[in-house]
Amino acid sequence: MMDAMQPKTPDAVLAGLNQHGAAVGAKKMMQWEFRHARDALKTGIYVTLYNEDRKHECTRLGKLSRCFCNHLYAKHKLKVMKNGRFGKNPCEEEGCKCENYKYMFRRPEEIGQYFLTRRKGFDVTEWRPLCRCKHPHAVHDPVRTKCKECGCNKFISNFACLSCDGKWEEHVTLYEDEQLRKELGKPVGEAFYPLSDVPEIQQEFLRQLEEEAAKKASEVNDPKLTETGIEKIEKDLNQVALCAENTESAVTTFEEKKKLTLPAREKPERSVRLMKEQGMLRKY
Repeated sequence: MMDAMQPKTPDAVLAGLNQHGAAVGAKKMMQWEFRHARDALKTGIYVTLYNEDRKHECTRLGKLSRCFCNHLYAKHKLKVMKNGRFGKNPCEEEGCKCENYKYMFRRPEEIGQYFLTRRKGFDVTEWRPLCRCKHPHAVHDPVRTKCKECGCNKFISNFACLSCDGKWEEHVTLYEDEQLRKELGKPVGEAFYPLSDVPEIQQEFLRQLEEEAAKKASEVNDPKLTETGIEKIEKDLNQVALCAENTESAVTTFEEKKKLTLPAREKPERSVRLMKEQGMLRKY
């Protein structure tokens, strides 16, 4: 049986990153956090998800973070008072009743449900965190959090934050300027970037991102990936003999091979189909 232990030390994480690279979901979330940290340095407004009960800063928030109302942070307008304090952050999307931004997790990995992304046919854009009533947050009223599809009177999370292991209800969205964060002993400036406390891991992660971006750029400009080249590859595949031992019964084309193989597994797999049937996955 394979060892399923998770790396628990910086050295183990760095070794795993060097050997396997960052997971798709982790990479996406880190890219969001880097962008939000960069925006914080530009605007001077540090927006974070904070667990009041556990006194833990969970993640950096910004334009790409989702609200309970199902709209991104970019659709909200933060009010700054004359005394410099921050007021409410209502949603400006037409028809939305959201009065103040409330962060909601955007990917399954953020609440420890990374296994969902590995299921065949799972579409992360159709996923939203669930209430105890088994309905997504998006079908709950953004103000009273009452469910629109059942008798549930209030959204109560059936999941926990991966960063602090606390319930969604324990979290608040904090808006702070640089001076306040310095007074509270919180990181500001370059130290606010993700992984700044483990620079070796941060540098390796950024290096892999740069390599990936360069690879994608070279693939777009690669003259070999033309329509003529692809057609030639398909033609060559169809002409390959798939059985050379018995020339009389040889399978010589790709079409003949398909007739002799079992049908592909249905897509999506059964667990994903059940989630769709129960309304846990839906298009928004």
